[in-house]
Amino acid sequence: MVSERSEEGFPALTLESEALGGVEAIFVPEAGMVCCSLRHRGEELLGQRGGLGKYVEAGSTMGIPFLHPWANRLGRSRFELDGREVDLELEGLHVKRDDGGLPMHGLLTAARGWQVERHLELEGGEEDGGVLAASFDFGAYPRLLEAFPFPHRVEIEARLEGAELTISWRRQAGSHSPSAAAVAGWSCEWGRPIPLPRSTRPPNSTPLPSSR
Repeated sequence: MVSERSEEGFPALTLESEALGGVEAIFVPEAGMVCCSLRHRGEELLGQRGGLGKYVEAGSTMGIPFLHPWANRLGRSRFELDGREVDLELEGLHVKRDDGGLPMHGLLTAARGWQVERHLELEGGEEDGGVLAASFDFGAYPRLLEAFPFPHRVEIEARLEGAELTISWRRQAGSHSPSAAAVAGWSCEWGRPIPLPRSTRPPNSTPLPSSR
């Protein structure tokens, strides 16, 4: 099942299933396609911290935000990558930084500009649920390209099938954009301890400078 609603004044899209007493995932395309809520039998599973409003206003992490074009922290703000200069100290650029001043969580925190491609109920399967897909054209934003000069298009697909939520992403590079730009991920803020598998870097990708 799928539906539309408002979350803290932002248009939101839901994926819903009746499995295990009811599962619901809520996404906000106008706020970086963040998954702001995941509920089981009405109980919130994700950490809300300051909520959606603070995430949009100040980048305060909550829910499951998409981190792109890099996840976690970088070791410095200026570096060369595949022969191109990356400069994350440009004036007016929105970059979240840790207490040590290192850039973190990418450039698309709460970003507007996501276009919804699909928001449909699952059909023909044994489980109920829905699928939501949205895309972001990184190359259409000159300021982003000044900071990270790799034109590309990103698509996120979220699929709720029964009680299982899967969120995946893919990148379509521009004609002159190297695969090194394909480094991204998610930060999942749980409202209670839940064991998760250790994430791995995608194969055949060039690592960005680490803070460790």
